[in-house]
Amino acid sequence: TAQTQVAPDGKKDSIDFPARHQLLAAYRLTPGVRLLGGYEIAQGKDFTTHTAQVGFDVAPWTGAKLTSTLNQQAAGENGARTYAQYGLIQSLSLGRHWTIDATIDASTTVRGTIPQGGAVQPFQTSASGGNGGLGLYGNDGDYVAGTLGAGYRADKWSWNGRVELRRSDASDRFGVTTNLVRMLGEGKTLAAGVRYYTVVQRNGQTARSLQADVALA
Repeated sequence: TAQTQVAPDGKKDSIDFPARHQLLAAYRLTPGVRLLGGYEIAQGKDFTTHTAQVGFDVAPWTGAKLTSTLNQQAAGENGARTYAQYGLIQSLSLGRHWTIDATIDASTTVRGTIPQGGAVQPFQTSASGGNGGLGLYGNDGDYVAGTLGAGYRADKWSWNGRVELRRSDASDRFGVTTNLVRMLGEGKTLAAGVRYYTVVQRNGQTARSLQADVALA
């Protein structure tokens, strides 16, 4: 796959949307093993980064997926950085209605330093960096994150919920999300969701967010 992203006005001020040029490839060795590779050039307001990635993902058993990549990143005058990303996803069905799943993923700098940008939203890592894939800023540093979720599906309604804990160089984050969908009849659906997050920065500052919504379609 290949993609290019540029702002309509040509500006590069946003940390979330720099000008990006990305090339990714995957090769299936066996039905359960894929080799991954990619290269990205991202041009932001303050600097340009070049990131190369190589790794694999494996389905070791039913409902599981293991991913690991080694990345080499150069960011202008900030020098080079080598970092590893790895994660494990496990999903398990419990009978006809219940499903539970757990994930763990992390990013660890092997050598070098992380280029810093001006993130605005403390509840979410910048779009270009942090969780998975090639990254530009990775504004919250090295991290390890885990989630535990569950879902229930009946004939006319379904529910799912998830708890997340994330620890990084910049902050600790805890989050809870839950969603409910109910069919009300032919062509009518009611959906509701609640999301709560709390973030504690290393300097002691704390932020909390609570969102709830209801939708009728």
